[in-house]
Amino acid sequence: LEAGIHFVIPVIQKLKVIKWSRIEEYKDSKNKSHTRNVTLETSFIPLHEQKYDLCETEVVTKDRIVVGVNGVIYFKIVDVEKAAYNIDDIYQALSVVVDVTIRDYTCKINLEDVFEYRNEYAAAVMGNLESNEDDWGIKITRFDIQEIVLYEELERVTE
Repeated sequence: LEAGIHFVIPVIQKLKVIKWSRIEEYKDSKNKSHTRNVTLETSFIPLHEQKYDLCETEVVTKDRIVVGVNGVIYFKIVDVEKAAYNIDDIYQALSVVVDVTIRDYTCKINLEDVFEYRNEYAAAVMGNLESNEDDWGIKITRFDIQEIVLYEELERVTE
């Protein structure tokens, strides 16, 4: 339905129920990270800016060091019809595009460059996300890399 007041005849018409799921990261009382699947099931699509905090992605750098990259996407749905009918699960699609882009970009650079060129890293992800905006009916307002994690084994070796 377009914006505005509309009447739905209960027996004849139905609003489409949208099922979107996303994986959320949380920490328990011992500060250990866990993930859980959260499903949003609604017939009303939120049009305000939304924040999607992505789970950590393990990636391998050019010099074969494994690091974890954690990011956050801010987006807004601008075309409800495309967001509801052109893509099954917007959160899953955003997550996949970001994961693939992060892995693709990281395998081409060394560990030192991952930290040094953080802004270019985010710009590369943003570029891939923006290429899908029109098809999915969304507007990506921002993508930020929250954290780049060196794993404990590597931290011990580098000390």
